[in-house]
Amino acid sequence: MTELALSSRGVLVGWVHDGWSCWARLQSHRALEPEWSHSLGSGLAARPTVRVGWHAGEPMALHSDRETSELVFGDPPTARRVTLPGRDPIAFASDGDGVVAVTSGAEGLGVVRARPGEEPGPWQVVLARRDLKSVSLHRFFTGFVLVVGLEHALAVVTLDPDLSVRDTVRTPLPNALEALHCAEAGNGLALVLSYEGVERVDAARIDATGRFRERPHPVLRGTHQSPRVHWDEHGFRVSGRSERGELVSRRLDGEPQVLFETVSVPFSIGHDYGDTVVATTTGHTLSLQIRDGDHMVRPTTIDLTPSDAPELAHTEATRALGERWARLRTRGGYRGGSATMQWDPERLEAAFPAEGGAPEGGLRFRFELREGRPRLVVTFGEPGEAAPEASWARLVGWVRRRVSAEAREAHERARALTAPIVGDALPDGACLEVLGEAILLELPLDALPDAETLDGWVKAILKPPAD
Repeated sequence: MTELALSSRGVLVGWVHDGWSCWARLQSHRALEPEWSHSLGSGLAARPTVRVGWHAGEPMALHSDRETSELVFGDPPTARRVTLPGRDPIAFASDGDGVVAVTSGAEGLGVVRARPGEEPGPWQVVLARRDLKSVSLHRFFTGFVLVVGLEHALAVVTLDPDLSVRDTVRTPLPNALEALHCAEAGNGLALVLSYEGVERVDAARIDATGRFRERPHPVLRGTHQSPRVHWDEHGFRVSGRSERGELVSRRLDGEPQVLFETVSVPFSIGHDYGDTVVATTTGHTLSLQIRDGDHMVRPTTIDLTPSDAPELAHTEATRALGERWARLRTRGGYRGGSATMQWDPERLEAAFPAEGGAPEGGLRFRFELREGRPRLVVTFGEPGEAAPEASWARLVGWVRRRVSAEAREAHERARALTAPIVGDALPDGACLEVLGEAILLELPLDALPDAETLDGWVKAILKPPAD
């Protein structure tokens, strides 16, 4: 997917690559590089989705993650985040000093009001349906208009400014809905619909009160992929990619014409200062095609690799390692002891509960990335406090061992317990600290160990003492 938000403040782009939602800001649609680019979410969503737009002069994004969604206000790294209940399909509309978002939950489709830096308001169900395919939310002077694409129908829900439902109108569709896209301008909005197995694109118009001014009717004949609607200086335009790869477009009251000779899908299209802009993303590469009236501007390719790409690569590599480790311990004929491993792909942590030889409070292996270098944090037991910064912990531990025989003995026991991991001496940059009844080991890594090495460490640590 590719999302595009054109404004006098700049251009926002939202896209999904390898399971990660991402967004970027450009100074204008003729810029050659982004002002910034960053990832969103955990990378674990089954169907990641991102929407971008502007709120109170600031960039804003709404993205769905595993079981929740998140609003992000402002430029990274100082962006403010608000977690919302519900997930995809999602939509939002700016509303004064806040934002109204639409998300999907077990009870159907709900709306919630949120402001930067504050807890969100209550999530209110506005449409109790499970067959949700697409949603679009729009703010007008009378309230909100929510357009919902269902599997075989179109629902238009009008909401008062306090988010109470004023009316719901359901319109049956002639065929199963494939895609829906909406755009607003002035005191109304237009929408385009495509259907499964049907070679045409329909359009409709709705006013600010939620009433149809034009019901769904054909506007493009033949197969057109990724149908979109946008507003230019002459009115609403409907566009889609033809079977020959062209971007075919027409005004609602005009004839089809070819705007661009070639276009990829999915694409996003918008209009700004007389320019028609088409955006597509491949991986983290943005392609922009611009038409200035009747003149074509040379296409631009922009690298949008997120600034946190090293962290994403580390996270993906660590998750793959954790999954291999978990499979290793569950395969037939495994002889690694009875301790159960629980792998958390979000925290990047393998936990062994206090059973099968694991210490009281359990055993945990957590993987981190600090200053671009992998780091393994191993915890024996439950520290009951945040892990100290490594250099400070070394100083405190050194002082304790100098003045307390008991501290020296506890440290020697910790060294013996961690010997399968670090050997006879702690490597440079490592930290070993006794925290009450628990032990904390922080170990810098040149590279991630393999699953067999990790499992060998666990076997050695949990091996019952010899009689």
